[in-house]
Parts: sequence; C-alpha cells; structure tokens
Amino acid sequence: MNDTNVTSRTSLRITSGIVAVIFTIITLLLSYLQITKGPNLVGLMMLTVPTTIAIIFWWVTARVHISESRRLMGSALKYGVIVGFLSFLLGIIGPLILGYVSGLSADQGPLLGIFITGPLGAILGAIGGYLYARSHHQN
Repeated sequence: MNDTNVTSRTSLRITSGIVAVIFTIITLLLSYLQITKGPNLVGLMMLTVPTTIAIIFWWVTARVHISESRRLMGSALKYGVIVGFLSFLLGIIGPLILGYVSGLSADQGPLLGIFITGPLGAILGAIGGYLYARSHHQN
C-alpha cells in the first residue's frame, strides 16, 4: 500500500470520526428528549436517521482500512441508496396517485416519502445490502 492510500484512508477515518461524533450527539439529544418528554412515534422515527448515520460513520472510522469491511460498506451503501430512493418515490407518488384515483386530496402525501418510507427504505436497504454481501462472500 502506498503513502497516498494511507493518507487518504487516514483522512477519511478522521473526517468520518468527526461526523460520527456530531451525529452521536444529535442521537443522544433526541434520545434525551424522548425520555424526558415521553416517547412518541414521530420522535422515534426521527431518532432512527441520525442513529443510523452515526452507526455507519463509526463503522467507517473503525474499519475502513480493512478491505473486507470496505466491500461490505460499499454494498450496504449501494443497496441503501437504491432501496431508499425507490421507497422515497413510492412514498411520494403512491399517495398522489391514490388521491387522484379516489378523488380525495393528497396534499400531505409527499410527507410520507420524505419522513417515513425514504429513511426506512434506506435503513432496510443498507441492512439488506450488508447481509447480501456477507452471505455471498461466505459461499
């Protein structure tokens, strides 16, 4: 491994560590609010996004120098983006189509894709991509 790769991976680890700390603080603050104000569904869903981002960046910080981990990270990222984007589109377009067909107004339809189906699809896609890559490597 040459010096450029070592330097770029070190820079990546430092940068991802800083981002991981920021999102960990956000996660802890949102968790504190959930505990003190009482849990609610919207708050719990909002908690999943920074928590997932923090986990991913801690993973990069700890294991980007290992080639097998980089392969798993790439697969998780790829499938997370694909499934997240598709579920985001489904969450936006689905209510609009159903509202048009049924004759009802679907003004708040895009919110489903932005706040629920998009983030959950990205999380589930990343988990699925990780598991897929891990299972195919073992065969």
